[in-house]
Amino acid sequence: MAASERAAAESKNTVSEYRTITVFSSKCCRLWLRLSQCTEVSIRG
Repeated sequence: MAASERAAAESKNTVSEYRTITVFSSKCCRLWLRLSQCTEVSIRG
């Protein structure tokens, strides 16, 4: 019983970590896109 509960808790932790990483990477991607657009505008201007 304890082993299955431990496994369930570990899988929950893995899912939450994965979500955190996904959110973080998507934020970084948006930031990078915004920065690249800004640099493109400044280079063209």
